[in-house]
Amino acid sequence: MFIFLLRHGDAEAHRIDRERSLSEFGQQQIWQTATKVREKNCQIEQVFHSGLKRARESAEIMTRELSLNCTFSEVTGLTPNDDIHHWAQQINRLEKSTLFVGHNPYMGALLGHLTQQRLSFALGQIVCLDIIANKANLLWTLKP
Repeated sequence: MFIFLLRHGDAEAHRIDRERSLSEFGQQQIWQTATKVREKNCQIEQVFHSGLKRARESAEIMTRELSLNCTFSEVTGLTPNDDIHHWAQQINRLEKSTLFVGHNPYMGALLGHLTQQRLSFALGQIVCLDIIANKANLLWTLKP
């Protein structure tokens, strides 16, 4: 099973963090990432996002650009400072290839926990992990 972790694109300033929209540049970043992911011919069966506007917009762009016909849900536990252990444990129980759309420092911490590697996570970056027997193998990473 494959897990995809995507950090949202660049966002505009807003006094309420939850309402920060993708900037035009951020929309372009996610579109560029989606174009590269399309070339990989990935099978994504469900999309989870944090519910923060910039993550939801990033997930919507990915879903549209990859022509995904799958479950699209806001889930808890993916916001910037959430505890990674909830999803670190749940990922091993998933039965469908899933795209998670979230934020730093959360996405970087989750990636590090799953792979036991310290990696940076740029805006609009996506990684693909192969989950086998509760072990995550980093297959590839793409930046806009």
